[in-house]
Amino acid sequence: MKWINFNNKSYQIFIYYLGIFLYLFFFTLNTNYVEGDDASTILYHLCGRDSTIQLPYAPYNSGFDFILNFLPIDEVILRNFSVYISFIFGFIVLFLSFFLLKLILEKKNKKINYLFFYLLPFIIPDFIFHSLIVNPTNISFAFALLSLILFLRDNQNKYYLFLSIVLMAIAIPFRWSMLLFYPLFISISLLIYNSKKDINLLLKKALFHHFASFLIGLFFIFITGYSLNDVYQIILWGNSYMESKEVSVLSLLATGSAFITPSVGLLVFLALIPIIKKGKFKNLRYYFLLFPFLPYLFLGFTPSFKFLITLIPVLLLVMYIGFDYVNQNKVMSIVVFSSILFVWIAGVKLDVSGSLYGDGFGFKKNMQKLSQTINEKNTDSRIKIKSINPALDGGFYMPMLEGPRPLYGYFYVLFGGLWKKNIEDFANIRNIIVRKVTSDSKVYYLQDRKTAFVQSDFFRFGLKANTNFFEKGKICYRKFYKDSKIVTLNVVPNDVSKSDFVIQKMKENKKVIFRSSYPSLILSVYNSCDNVIILDPFTITNIQNIEQ
Repeated sequence: MKWINFNNKSYQIFIYYLGIFLYLFFFTLNTNYVEGDDASTILYHLCGRDSTIQLPYAPYNSGFDFILNFLPIDEVILRNFSVYISFIFGFIVLFLSFFLLKLILEKKNKKINYLFFYLLPFIIPDFIFHSLIVNPTNISFAFALLSLILFLRDNQNKYYLFLSIVLMAIAIPFRWSMLLFYPLFISISLLIYNSKKDINLLLKKALFHHFASFLIGLFFIFITGYSLNDVYQIILWGNSYMESKEVSVLSLLATGSAFITPSVGLLVFLALIPIIKKGKFKNLRYYFLLFPFLPYLFLGFTPSFKFLITLIPVLLLVMYIGFDYVNQNKVMSIVVFSSILFVWIAGVKLDVSGSLYGDGFGFKKNMQKLSQTINEKNTDSRIKIKSINPALDGGFYMPMLEGPRPLYGYFYVLFGGLWKKNIEDFANIRNIIVRKVTSDSKVYYLQDRKTAFVQSDFFRFGLKANTNFFEKGKICYRKFYKDSKIVTLNVVPNDVSKSDFVIQKMKENKKVIFRSSYPSLILSVYNSCDNVIILDPFTITNIQNIEQ
């Protein structure tokens, strides 16, 4: 396969990345649910793929649901396959990111500094973190990257163009937002090609490529059960969601901590020096690299690796320019390498009030009552930092929508067993919940929302749901069945104070288990009730000795 064009250095990078991921596979990866999207994706299939009983997690991942349709309706098989395929494509994304940047540098006749690529997974740890969850975005991004590589390989090869079109079309249904990847084809091509003839050919080629792959991509989405109007509505929904989303400074910083690391910031900043010195800012073709950013002016920015994933190739190119400059300056080299080493070796531990996490990568075993009123929504007003301490350990546990992140100390979390232990601990608590509610009919199990974690666990224990949630007034529940056994999952109804509702149930019933997506709600109940036990940041109960 000549178009791959491997050399010895490329093989070495491939083996190096493979070695990292093999270690992660055996010592870090855990196939238990990491975050709510994981369980919600699987729950739809466990409910017989019947949308009248359970809606799919998200239409924009329709390609992933389409693939899962071919698997048996078995919780263990569906979950393990979803985690493993996401992990494998995480490795592919990392290697193709290297290969794309290498191709760009070769086209520009630049000498390649392979040290940058050896350090890449440590400069942006989210390459790894996003490979440890159920993540259809990895699959979509891998196909999009390979499509771009083939598009750039030869400006006149029709075979490459056809294959590139098909690959981009496949990428779209796995993550509909991968449509934002299109500007990269033109912006990077304009950076590579110099002659007017090449640029004219490029524009015609890009126009045909985008039109053809878009139509085929829409056809693939249609095969997975959705229409063009669904795509349009999802884009509008995403835009309105970002506009209405409550902004928390602490949450934003936590979200971007393993993506926009200190070394990333340094390299991007240092890249400006050679660009200004060499007058590259006067070359209009470099401004075309801003094309991929334009859609986000309408959608909004959030420092999430998954949300900004279509900008990764441009970010890596800019970072490489900064790294190449750093290699010529001994002092700056020390600063950059130290910044990479620091976030991996030194964890930042926080002693905080208003949180069930800390001080390292875990949750508090013993919690004291808080004097202040708990704000259930705004993290900034609830969290009070008492002390900050560096340590040779995983940093403070930060719960995020895409899985937890430590406040640095990545080595101990990803390579020292803390990630695997943490995920197992949360899974064990859920197993305790399921065993208790299935063995004792007097237990009143309650959730703040219709989250899927425990519902999916019920299926693994042999329970099944044959109907959707029953909702009427202040009643909301779903029943699960196994032979003659019936287990009821109750949900706090809408239009009531969640904390007041839960507290009332705790006082009425001596056997209540409450699970919430928000640790702040757990804290609020804990502060207001006596004789309650916090099992983990998401679970509280008034059942004594529940683990026995």
